[in-house]
Amino acid sequence: MINKDVIEEEYFLLEFDHTFLASSLKEEALLFGVKSPDQFLPDVVQKFQIFKPDFEIDHPLDNLSGGENAIVAVIFYSALARYKTKSLKFLLYNIMESLSSSNRDILKKILKEFMSHDLAYYSWQKDNPVKING
Repeated sequence: MINKDVIEEEYFLLEFDHTFLASSLKEEALLFGVKSPDQFLPDVVQKFQIFKPDFEIDHPLDNLSGGENAIVAVIFYSALARYKTKSLKFLLYNIMESLSSSNRDILKKILKEFMSHDLAYYSWQKDNPVKING
């Protein structure tokens, strides 16, 4: 079992079953204080359309499957960190393991781009964070 109090001191924790607070990407961006979400959301949508070609910026998040929701969350929060020029270590708890191998490989390629912006990604394996390489 993950000790969230200890982990959240060092990592931005994203769990497969707990990704978004709002019902759309635009609302989620507003919750995080982004006054102009259209400055980074088109990039999120474009990257996620690799997985779901009909996805648009106003697509309701609750209409996505669990895997789709987890993928778009990883992309969204990575883009948000880059937009806010934050250096973060993400812990993707039960996300990479829940994806098909092809979706996992595609997501790793997307994450590699974000890694060049001082973002790092970890997966939870055997009670420890393990770095994900793109």
